[in-house]
Formats: sequence, C-alpha cells, structure tokens
Amino acid sequence: MTIFFSATLNGFTGDGDAATFNVNQDTDYALYALDMSAFAKWKGTIVHFRWDLTDNPTAIKAGTAYVKSIEFMAELPGAEGT
Repeated sequence: MTIFFSATLNGFTGDGDAATFNVNQDTDYALYALDMSAFAKWKGTIVHFRWDLTDNPTAIKAGTAYVKSIEFMAELPGAEGT
C-alpha cells in the first residue's frame, strides 16, 4: 500500500511525499501503525491525503478491503505515555 500526502495546496510532487508499506495477504483483520516522523514533508497541516491499496491494480484477482478507521496520532499506539 502507498499513502501519499501533502502539506501544500500544490498536491503530490512524488518527491518524499509517499509512504509505502507491505500488508498481510490473508483474511484476518490487522492493525497497521505507521511512524510518519521519518518523512520530512509530514509536517504542518496535511491538506491532501490519498491511500492506494496497490501499485499494480491488475494483479488483484478478487477480494474486499474493509477500513474501520484511519487515525492521526501524535505518538504510535503503545508508545510511552499512550
């Protein structure tokens, strides 16, 4: 999966404004927590946010993705003080 983000009104530039991560290929529900602090452009007010389930849509044979929630948090779940 890839998350694209931008803190400017110009939208996505393709230069350091995307986070790609692997997901489980099973049928179980999973929780994914991403530490976005490694991305220099993840600062200020994020005004554009796009979530792509795959980089290769033709590779998906079948299935359904359910999203219960997307949360933006100051710290990762389970971090000190949370």
